[in-house]
Amino acid sequence: MGTLTMKFGGASVGTSTALSQVLSIIIHESKRWDKVLIVASALEGVTDMLLEAAQLAQLSNQRGYRRIAATLRTRHMALIEQLPLGTTERATLQADVDSLLFDMLDQCQAVANELSDDLSPKVSDSIVAVGERLSARIIAALLRQNGLRGVAVDGTDILVTDEVHGNADPDIMKTSHRVNEILLPMLDRKIIPVVTGYIGSTMHG
Repeated sequence: MGTLTMKFGGASVGTSTALSQVLSIIIHESKRWDKVLIVASALEGVTDMLLEAAQLAQLSNQRGYRRIAATLRTRHMALIEQLPLGTTERATLQADVDSLLFDMLDQCQAVANELSDDLSPKVSDSIVAVGERLSARIIAALLRQNGLRGVAVDGTDILVTDEVHGNADPDIMKTSHRVNEILLPMLDRKIIPVVTGYIGSTMHG
């Protein structure tokens, strides 16, 4: 058969039990289809927490957005600990979580330092995008641990949009070019791309 694209929402990836079901589905379908592509949402509730962090940063509430980052770290690390991963895979994943959340904190700090009356949609989009990046890496690691060639792919590398931040429309022609350039070669090599849902980027990144 051809190519199957599966989208897993936040409730589907929020717990170790849910992720085990996701893994079973992907393993089953990968035997039936020539090529499989996964689209992953952030863990349930994470997007709202990240948006709140961005809003607290705009109010220069450092304690508030740091608390949210700590909560997100605890939640993702606890999930990783519950998953049947090898030592190296787990350590790499934990490092990825820390790196992504440190970047998120840097962005929040930059917002807090600006002391602006309004939160830029461009900045809030960037902060909120961390949720999908975290979940895609977790799913890809789980696939690799189970003999599948899972690779996390940021939607920002694939989905090209206009510059209406917060409510962007995709540029279908430019996006198709990125799909042909990045995703199709992976699929041809029997790699399963785990692409972040929800997020894209402008031509200027």
